[in-house]
Amino acid sequence: MNTEHVERMAKAARQLAPLVPYLPVKALVDLAVIGNEACHDVLARATKVEVPVSAALAEIGDVEEVTMLARNHAAAIAPYSLIRMVERFGSSEALISAVEARDELRGPQNEDVWAALASARLRTVLELMGGSPDQAAIDQAIVADDIRTT
Repeated sequence: MNTEHVERMAKAARQLAPLVPYLPVKALVDLAVIGNEACHDVLARATKVEVPVSAALAEIGDVEEVTMLARNHAAAIAPYSLIRMVERFGSSEALISAVEARDELRGPQNEDVWAALASARLRTVLELMGGSPDQAAIDQAIVADDIRTT
């Protein structure tokens, strides 16, 4: 990408930012799907992010954009999107910490999100120890822990 193209993207994003609160959700989802990094940044930082928009960003955005979205406590993010973020970028400490800090995870109804977070943390520990993180072994360890605690 040349400098002129990057400048045009940044200018378009600056012009988009004040419009986001007034655009319909479908248009915002379309922007998330076809937009560039600057567009994703604007959507992830918006003062109101609806669940379909955050779902599109969770699936399409890069790690920085997804982390920015997770840090945006004004964004409505469904549990399935939080899990998808962790699946895609579980090795990012910044993302994992941002997801763990989400207010909506305080209740007991988010066991699947916490299991995904635990799996990502366990995978990181295994990698640091030099082991090969086998997903089946990680899942088995989490299930075994669930059985012991219930």
